[in-house]
Amino acid sequence: MATKTKTAEVDTAQQERFFDRNEYKKIYNISDMFEREQALERFAAEGKKAGVIGVKKIYAQFVKENRGGKLYASNVTAFDGQPIELVCGEWTADDTGVTKEGAFGEEVVACVHPILPVTRLINVDTGIEKLELAFRRGRAWQRTIVSKSTIASANRIVELADSGIAVTSESARHLVTYLHDVESANYDEIPKAKSVTRMGYIGGEFIPYADGVVFDGDASYRHLFDAISQKGSLDEWKRCITDLRQHSTAAKIVIAAAFASVLVEPLGCLPFFVHLWGSASGTGKTVGLMAAASVWGDPSIGKYIQTFHSTTVGHERLAAFLNSLPVIIDELQLSDVDRDGNKNFNVYRLAEGVGKSRGNRRGGMDATPTWSNAIITSGETPILSDGAAAGARNRVIEVECTNGAKVVQDGHSVAATVQQNFGMAGKLFMQRLDLDRARELYQEQYALFVDRATEKQAMAAACLTTADILATEYIFDDGLTLTADELSVYLQTSAEVDANERAFSFLRDWVARNAAAFSPGTAGSRECFGVLDTPTPEDEIERVYIIKTVFRDAITRAGYSYKSFQAWLAANGLLRTHGKTYTVVKHINGLRTDCYDVRLRKFDPVPFGEQTELPF
Repeated sequence: MATKTKTAEVDTAQQERFFDRNEYKKIYNISDMFEREQALERFAAEGKKAGVIGVKKIYAQFVKENRGGKLYASNVTAFDGQPIELVCGEWTADDTGVTKEGAFGEEVVACVHPILPVTRLINVDTGIEKLELAFRRGRAWQRTIVSKSTIASANRIVELADSGIAVTSESARHLVTYLHDVESANYDEIPKAKSVTRMGYIGGEFIPYADGVVFDGDASYRHLFDAISQKGSLDEWKRCITDLRQHSTAAKIVIAAAFASVLVEPLGCLPFFVHLWGSASGTGKTVGLMAAASVWGDPSIGKYIQTFHSTTVGHERLAAFLNSLPVIIDELQLSDVDRDGNKNFNVYRLAEGVGKSRGNRRGGMDATPTWSNAIITSGETPILSDGAAAGARNRVIEVECTNGAKVVQDGHSVAATVQQNFGMAGKLFMQRLDLDRARELYQEQYALFVDRATEKQAMAAACLTTADILATEYIFDDGLTLTADELSVYLQTSAEVDANERAFSFLRDWVARNAAAFSPGTAGSRECFGVLDTPTPEDEIERVYIIKTVFRDAITRAGYSYKSFQAWLAANGLLRTHGKTYTVVKHINGLRTDCYDVRLRKFDPVPFGEQTELPF
């Protein structure tokens, strides 16, 4: 009995050692982390032999008291091949996953494979912070960028399963806690990086050429971000593009547009289109677009160059992402058409440089997308219908391409060259760009165009020639600068842009084409559109009565606004009005009919409303 009592006393004395603060202080004061961990493991093993469990938990409490609440300051991640070693507190983070001991001694699992935050990303445009996570399933480490709000919510963090991270509704809250604990314990140790969601001018820098910038935007634009890169030889690229510039004005214009895009914002210009079109195949329209794209990046279709097979919202998002870099879209014929066969591509909206404000699923409003760039397109037909509004027509420079005026002569050779040599010219252009000189040149060039085209067309043209002058100085040095005379051929005057002027021309042609329908009772006429006035001695018809509904249908089907057109006719003395009414009564086939009484030859304009009878 005495022997038993003595043994019990010895066991108790041995156990007291594992509750002595000084023993834990000795371990805590070991400076070498590896040696400290070894000492703790030995001490825990000795405790287990003495019948004391939870030695590590006691040590953790000691550390907590001595480190201002930070648990397991000496416990670090131990993943094989990890990008960074981080303090992980009460969590055990090794190749088996991330776990900890629960309140009742149970194992709590946050993740079944290695995972840790490796970079804090701060968006230079918005200031929003995101986190880059590294994780490994198998042998290779992978990375994904997530918003802080996603990894702060057990409901939302399960979205990481789409990126390949093993997270379920059961483990979600533990993974949230683990990531929060690790980031908080290592806030100053986790590297910071600048991030962007778009290209262009941001905070005095031009993206993507700012150092140390990481893309953290929409994953669907990752391929486009990566396409804006450099490859091959600048000399090879220059040789190819110089040859194009020497033999094709269309090529010269489209290359100039690629450089001009980055000048739109600093010069205070409006976004504009350059559209290559022609029904003949083999004129090199697509290869011309590839040459333009190669200024900035990989010109392969689907890399930098996109197609029209997208929605208006998709085109807006693309323009907002590129922002100052050119939007390049091929194959207009792929865009949807409406019931009248007109393309649904909204030129005016894209040329405005501002998208629609849209709500998000969380009940707030997304930031309104904006952009300031050139949009370079191609197709088999003009991008604008005959009835396009002046606002849209003002923003487009259309270049017709025929077999006699090809953009590219040897398309196969050019395509092969620019796909192997690209991206250097754009970067070099931005490195050498002197904006003060660009602004001076722009004013000089604008003065050359202001009397040859509308104001907005002159702005676009001056931007193009300014960019080409600078590109010639900075890169080509070939003396092939795009001139005002070469470009003016493709610009439009105020009369050509005015939709109502074009509607009046259409109306005269339409009346002539349907003359039989304006002679009631004429043999062979199955329709009645109105009545022609008696011809003049010179046999020229001066006026026509057009049935109200027929007039509106014809003008609308042609793509013009009949309301705007009737007001323009009246203001220009080409429409007889009755008070505030645009129509008059005319007897046709014995019936009183509301008609537009239109003069088909222009005279001096008579203000609308000053008289009800015009001297027809």
